[in-house]
Amino acid sequence: MKSSKKIFVLLLLGLFVSCSKDKFVEEVDNRYNTGASKSSNVRIVNLGGSNQVIVNGDSITNFVIRKGETDPMAGKYPPTKYFPVDGRLGTLWNVPQDLLNKQNSADIEVTYVAYQGIGIGLQKKFKIQDKGNSVDYYTLLGDYYNVGLPEVIEVPRSVESPRNPENCKIRIINFAEKPGESQVTQEAIEDLYGPVSLTWSDGTAINNALSHVPVGKVSDYVEIPYGTYQLKVLTENQRQLPSTGSLTMDYMTSSISYIENRTAVIPTYLTYNPIANFKPGGVYTVVVYSQPFDYPNINDPEYTHNQVQNGFQIIADMDPPVNNTYARIQFVNARAEAGAVSLKVGGKSTEAVGFGSHTAYMPAIHGKLQFQAILNNTALTAVNYDVKAGDNYTVWLYSTATGKDSLVVSHNNLSGVTFGGQSGTQDATYERFKTNFYTDVRFFNFNIVFPYATFTSDNGKPFSNNGWAFNERSTEQLTPGYIPWINPYVRLVQMGGNTKIQTQKIMAYHATENTTPGSWADEVAIYTTQDLIAKPELFAVRGALPNADIGSYSIALIGKQTEDPRYKSRMMIVKHTK
Repeated sequence: MKSSKKIFVLLLLGLFVSCSKDKFVEEVDNRYNTGASKSSNVRIVNLGGSNQVIVNGDSITNFVIRKGETDPMAGKYPPTKYFPVDGRLGTLWNVPQDLLNKQNSADIEVTYVAYQGIGIGLQKKFKIQDKGNSVDYYTLLGDYYNVGLPEVIEVPRSVESPRNPENCKIRIINFAEKPGESQVTQEAIEDLYGPVSLTWSDGTAINNALSHVPVGKVSDYVEIPYGTYQLKVLTENQRQLPSTGSLTMDYMTSSISYIENRTAVIPTYLTYNPIANFKPGGVYTVVVYSQPFDYPNINDPEYTHNQVQNGFQIIADMDPPVNNTYARIQFVNARAEAGAVSLKVGGKSTEAVGFGSHTAYMPAIHGKLQFQAILNNTALTAVNYDVKAGDNYTVWLYSTATGKDSLVVSHNNLSGVTFGGQSGTQDATYERFKTNFYTDVRFFNFNIVFPYATFTSDNGKPFSNNGWAFNERSTEQLTPGYIPWINPYVRLVQMGGNTKIQTQKIMAYHATENTTPGSWADEVAIYTTQDLIAKPELFAVRGALPNADIGSYSIALIGKQTEDPRYKSRMMIVKHTK
């Protein structure tokens, strides 16, 4: 009896198990495998705005169209095997090896599908070939929009690191074109066609190999020190080309514009050239090509339209290694005495500079370093500092109230990152904002005639934080040698929507321990934000100057009480983004 009960229980249990198996539905993961696949040596650089790809007759993107911003699925696209993020072609695409045939080639077709926009329906068909060396296939907008160059151009690419590990490599490609058939009825715009030169932010040539590059030509790679730069591309008549991502531009100056009284288009005379970080070991290409930019409508300038103009874009030719080794050091001589002084760091030294001058940047290996100020082979003073890889420093030499020479170190924030307000948001995140087009200014006092110095805008007015985090104490009652470090930057506003932004004065005041700003220091010449422009002639070619130049700046009060005009109290400007 007991045995039969056990058998019954086992049969019942088996029935339950069998029923549960029958009802179990095996889940199938239909997502594409996003694992890394081996890349060929071929890369497509999509400068024509295409978003869809067909390889050997097979569509590998989604060809999905959304009907503008009113579409509930706007901005959302299904992924595909080779484009697992949104199923669409972007600017750069390393062609996977498994898409090439036995001859290491493939037939490619790219096109642009969208609800509206420049380039819809225009197809470009071409064959790619992996010959064992890295190569790019640059695709341009095409003859309907531009004339002068083929739609697809093959360009060899270097993936070899610079010989000097402290450097990066850079070149310029000039694929500028003239307007095509579609642009005949468009508004007249500035002529930016012709040979171009790659320069530093003030228009100074970088290297002869990067200068006067003709249309359709590719320069050699040139090694430059790694760093944070605002590189510019100039025509032969010194006009600045805009970069990809520019805000609405003025027709005849290609500078960022704003609308006054809802009717007038006013240029700022600032051309959009981003501040970029060029890493040690990196390889970069600056390519000039005709691309869509936003322009205000003539009859209703509050609205914009796309029109093609020659501009440039910075492209990384290889993923730069993480910088775990080098920092950048700059030296400023604020010691109001005769003699050229250099900065010695380990076994390297900067050039020697006189009072009121600063050196170029010098790379240094991170670690606990000693900085020495050297005059006539003799150390005036020294300071130890823990230097971090990837950071940017300025070392200042000045004289204390007791006449002792001293070195202090300021850490420069060149990231473009700031945040709004002084506290977090309701979800405990900071309102962080990052831009690559900014004017940041901070202030220092290295003048013992001013036991306390305050810097202001016009007529003693404090600098505005303009909605960004800024500690007013970083401009007030500064003692000699003190380094403000909590939100010390004034971010100058260059444009304000429909409001014209005026040039600001920069004034120094004799403050006291208990009063600010104090009495105006009339012995110190007043600066304006336009004094941040190193070479006004670079902007004057278009008829006017902007309110300020773009970049990261330090303004220091230097000098002493003397009849010698060489050492009298004054302000000096140091720019940290070349």
